Amino acid sequence: GPVYVTVSGPTPTPTETPPPSPTPPRWGEILGQVVFNGAPVGVGVQMKLEDQSYAVVAQTTTDENGVYYFPNLEPSAEGYNVLFAQDWNPQYERAEIVSWGWLGPIPVSAGIAIEPPPFEIAHLSFGQLQPSPDETFSAASLSSDAPLRFAWTAYPNAARYWVDLTDGGGNPLWQSPLTADTAFPFDGVLADGSRIQPGEYWWGIGAQSPLGMYTLTVYGYQQRLTIGP
Repeated sequence: GPVYVTVSGPTPTPTETPPPSPTPPRWGEILGQVVFNGAPVGVGVQMKLEDQSYAVVAQTTTDENGVYYFPNLEPSAEGYNVLFAQDWNPQYERAEIVSWGWLGPIPVSAGIAIEPPPFEIAHLSFGQLQPSPDETFSAASLSSDAPLRFAWTAYPNAARYWVDLTDGGGNPLWQSPLTADTAFPFDGVLADGSRIQPGEYWWGIGAQSPLGMYTLTVYGYQQRLTIGP
C-alpha cells in the first residue's frame, strides 16, 4: 500500500546563542612610586592604604623600582590615602626621612588604575629652627604680647603648615591653625583654655604640599620644649 509521510514543515533554524555580556569591572587600583631625594627607592619600603575613616584597608611593599601597587580596591569617590611611616621602615635613619607622610585623598573608580605622582619620603631639610631643645621658657611670662615663637624651615612647595604641642605621653595639648608662614606664636594658652604649666613638653610640625591633583602631607619629629615657672 502507499506509505504516508507526515511533513511538519521545515526544520526551524537554531537560534544563535548570544555571547555573554562582559562583566563590568568591579575594582579599581592605585599604582605609584616612592622616591627618596627624587630617586626611586629599592625593594621593601612598606606602604599602607587607608580610607577616609582612617581604617587601614591594604598594605604592601615596594618592588625593586620603588613601585607600590594596591589592587582590588572598592571604588570610592571620597578616596584613599597612601601612607608611609618611619616606624614601619627602620632601614631608614630618622635624620633622613619624614616621620610619616600621606598622599591623598585619591578617588578610585572601577576598572581604572590611578597613578599618583611620586611619593617623596626624604625630609628635604624640613625641621625645627626655634626654640632650641636647650632653651627654657617661663610659663608666667608667656602672653599674647610676649609669645613663644615656633619657627621652622620651609618644606619645598608647601602651601600650609601647622604646629602640635603634646605632653610627655604624646597626648595633644594644643594645635595651631594652618598657616602659610614658617613661624607661629604661642601665648601659653592650651586648647582647653588652661595655661601651660611648668614641665617638659614636645612640639612637632606638619606641612601640606599640593602634588598633582592630590595633597602630600608630611610630618617631622617632635622636639623637647622645657617650660619653667
